[in-house]
Amino acid sequence: MLKNNRSNRRNMADQYENDRRNNGLRGEADKITVLAAEFENPVNEHLYRRSEANTQRRLVLTVCVLTLFLATAFSLVTGLQDAAPSLFFNIYRGAQLGLAVVLFILALRKADYRKLDYVLLAFTGMIVFQTILLQEIADPEKLGLLGRNLTVITIGHILLPTRYIYSCVLMVLMAGISLFQIALFHQFAFDEKLSLCALILALTAVGIAARWQREVTSRRRYRAARERDNLVSALRDSESRMRLISDNIPAFISYVDNQQILRFANQTGIEWYQVKQEDVLGFHLKKLLGANYDGARPYIDLALRGEAVRFERVLTYPDGKVRTIDVHHLPHRDESGEVVGYFNQAFDLTEVKQSELELRQARQASDAANRSKSEFLANMSHELRTPLNAVIGFSDAMRSGLTGELTANQMDYLKDISTAGGHLLSLINDILDLAKIEAGKLQISREDIDVDYLIADSLPFVREQSDNRNIKLLHDNQDHNRPALYADPRLVRQMLVNLLSNAVKFSPEGGVITIAATETETGELVITVNDKGIGMTPDEISKAMKPFEQTESGVNAGGTGLGLPLVDRMMALHEGSLELESITGQGTTASLRFPSSRCEADKILQQLPGAISA
Repeated sequence: MLKNNRSNRRNMADQYENDRRNNGLRGEADKITVLAAEFENPVNEHLYRRSEANTQRRLVLTVCVLTLFLATAFSLVTGLQDAAPSLFFNIYRGAQLGLAVVLFILALRKADYRKLDYVLLAFTGMIVFQTILLQEIADPEKLGLLGRNLTVITIGHILLPTRYIYSCVLMVLMAGISLFQIALFHQFAFDEKLSLCALILALTAVGIAARWQREVTSRRRYRAARERDNLVSALRDSESRMRLISDNIPAFISYVDNQQILRFANQTGIEWYQVKQEDVLGFHLKKLLGANYDGARPYIDLALRGEAVRFERVLTYPDGKVRTIDVHHLPHRDESGEVVGYFNQAFDLTEVKQSELELRQARQASDAANRSKSEFLANMSHELRTPLNAVIGFSDAMRSGLTGELTANQMDYLKDISTAGGHLLSLINDILDLAKIEAGKLQISREDIDVDYLIADSLPFVREQSDNRNIKLLHDNQDHNRPALYADPRLVRQMLVNLLSNAVKFSPEGGVITIAATETETGELVITVNDKGIGMTPDEISKAMKPFEQTESGVNAGGTGLGLPLVDRMMALHEGSLELESITGQGTTASLRFPSSRCEADKILQQLPGAISA
C-alpha cells in the first residue's frame, strides 16, 4: 500500500511537471506557506525538493565528515572525565557512527531526498539525545560541552538539510538543553548566566530566521527559474510552430529591421536564393540583393516610412527560375509608433499568371468559335427560311384550290406538309433569334406597351392548341392601376406565346391556365403564367433552362428545348429575369420580371373588364 501511494505521488508529480512545462505555472498552486516555508501544493514541493536533491546530498556528506571530527572531539572530552563512559554510551556512540556511515552511503548512491530526510532526522535526534547523556557524564564545571552545543546551534541551521520544521524543532530542543546546562554552572554569576541565555536564544532565533529566509528565497528562486524556463520553452515552442508554418507556406517570408538588416527568412526564400540561413541572416539587403537592390530600394524606403507597399516584379532567381512575384511590405511599429522594421512576403504568381493567360486565350478562342457558330446558324437559318416559306406558301395555295381541285388524300398530304413546314419554320426562327442574341446582333425596339392588351393579343396563338385539349385560358386583369411597360412588343409577345405553349403542352386535358400582370411594391412589373400540370423538380428546371436540353416529360411532349432558354435571354436583353417555380404533380408558375426602370408610372392604363375567358 505504501509503495503504491508513493508511486501514485511520483506519477502525479511527473504529470504535473509536464503540465507546468507545457502550460506554465498555476498561480495559486505556487504560493509559499509562511510557517512551513514550503509550497502549499505538495506536488510543487515534491518537485522543488527533487530539484534540490543534489545540494542536499552534498550537505549530508559534509555532515558526515563533521560527525567524524566531532566524534573524535567527544572522545577527548569524555576522556578527561573522572568516570569512564558506560557500555551503553559506547553502544549509543557506535550506533550514531553507524547512522553516519548509512547517510554517507545513501548520499553517494543518490538516494531519494525523503530517505535522506528520515535518516538525517534520526541521526540529528541521536545527537540531541547524546547531549543529554554527556550532560550526565561531563563535569558541569567544564565549558567544552557548552561550547560544542553552541557550535551545533550556530551551524546546525546551515548544515542540517532536512525540512525546515524538522530543523527548527531539533535546534529549539538543543537550545533548551543548553539553557538547562548553563543553569548548572555554579561559578557563573546571575548576569553572566543571563548573558549566555540571551546569546543562545539570539543564536537560535537568528538561525531559525536565516533558515526560513534561505528556504523561502530558494523556493522563490526556483519558482522564478521555472517561470523563466516555461516562458523560454513556450517561446521556443511558439517559434518552432511559427517556423514550421512559415517554412511550409508557398511564399517567401522575411523580416527586415529599420537598418535594412535581414533578421528572418523562411525555407521557401532560402530555396529560391540557394543559400543557407547563416549566410544571409544579419546581412544588409544591398549585399543580399546585389544588382536588384536599386529596383527594390524605393519600395523598401516606403515601408520603413510606415507605408504598406504592394507591387509585382519579374525576377530571375539563383535557383534558375523566372518568377512573377506579388510582393507585400507591411511596416512593423513598436509601442511608441516608431517603425522598427517591416514584414515582407512574396507570392509566386508565375503559375497563376500562366493560367490566366491560358484562360484568356481559351476564352478568346471560345468567343471566336461561338461567334462563328452564331454567324453560321444565323446565315443557315436565313437561307433555310426562304425556301421553307415558299414550300408553306405553295402548299397553302394548293389547299385553297388555286391549282385546281384536289382529292381528299392530296388535301391531307398538303395539310401535313403545311403543318410540318410551320413547325420547322418556328424552330428555325427560334434558332435564328438565339443565334442573334448570342452574337449580340438582336436589336430590340422599345415602346410603351399596354400589357393586358398584349396578353389578350397573344392568347389566339395558342387557342387552337388549348381548345383541342379542352384547356381553359384565363386572363386575370384585376390590377387596374398598373403603369405601361417600356419594352419590345414583338419579343414580349414571343415570350408570352412560348410560355403559354409550354403551359398548354404540359397541362392535363380540361385544365386551367391563368396569366396575369401585377406590379410589386418596388415598382417591378411581373407577368405570371400558371398551370396545374405535371410540374418539374429543381434538377429538371436547371436542365430546361439550357439550350437544346429537355426533361423526360419535354421529350415525350415534343419540342426542341429552345423555348425557355430563348425567353431567358430575351428577358436579359430587357434587364429582367425569368423565374420558374414548380412542384412535381402540382404545376408550374413562370414569371417574367421586368425592372422598375421599364415601367412608366405616369402612364396609367384604362380600366379593363375583370376576367376575360378565351
